[in-house]
Amino acid sequence: MIRTRFAPGQEPNVLTSISEECGDGMCENCPGIFKRDDYPGESIFCVHECHKKRNQDGDITSDPA
Repeated sequence: MIRTRFAPGQEPNVLTSISEECGDGMCENCPGIFKRDDYPGESIFCVHECHKKRNQDGDITSDPA
C-alpha cells in the first residue's frame, strides 16, 4: 500500500455514504466503492460499520491500518 500525503489545502475530496447493500442489511454483497446516479462519474466509499476494522474479540479498533 502507498500512502500519499498532500500539502495543506491540496487534499482531495472523498465522497462517503452507506451503500444500498449495507443499508438493506446485505453487507456481504457491498462492493465497498460504488456509484450513484446523483453523483455521476464519482466513486463513493461505503462507511458502514461493517467495514470498520475489528480486533479478534470483534471490537472496533482505532488503528487506522
